Amino acid sequence: MKQQTSAVEQLIKERCVTILKPGVSKPDIVCYFINFEFRPNGSPNGLFQKFIFTEGLLREFYPHIVNKPYWPEFLDFMTSEECLIGIFQGFGVVKSVLEFVGEKTDPQKNPPHTIRGKFGINVQSNAVHCSRTPEDAERELQVLRKHGIIV
Repeated sequence: MKQQTSAVEQLIKERCVTILKPGVSKPDIVCYFINFEFRPNGSPNGLFQKFIFTEGLLREFYPHIVNKPYWPEFLDFMTSEECLIGIFQGFGVVKSVLEFVGEKTDPQKNPPHTIRGKFGINVQSNAVHCSRTPEDAERELQVLRKHGIIV
C-alpha cells in the first residue's frame, strides 16, 4: 500500500519547468499562462521569477546542445536579457503545459493558439522552454537550485 501511495503522490506532485526566453513580449505570454486552462490540473509555483542565464548555467541546463554548431549563437541569445521561470505542479502537468506551449520547437509546426505558435519566431526564438518529461523537469530544477535561481 505504501508503494501505491508514493506512486500516487509522485503523480500529484509532478512538476514542469517553463522559461520565457529573450526576445518575446513577456507580459502577453504571462497573461496567457495566468489564464491557462490547465490550472485546475496544476498550480503555478513562483509564476514568474526573473533571472539571467550565465554560460555555466546554460551549459548545465542544455547539455544536449553544447556541442552543436549553433551553440555559440544560442548562448549569445539566451544570455542577452532576462528570462522568466515558472514552475507548475499537478497531475499530468507536463503533458498539459507542453500541449499549451506547443510540442514542436519550431513555431511554424505548432497550432496558432499555442504559445510557440502565437509568439515564436523560429526554432531558437520559439518563445518558451518547457520540460518534456517529469524526469527532465526534476533534472532542470536541480540545476536551477544548484545555481541559486530557485530555492
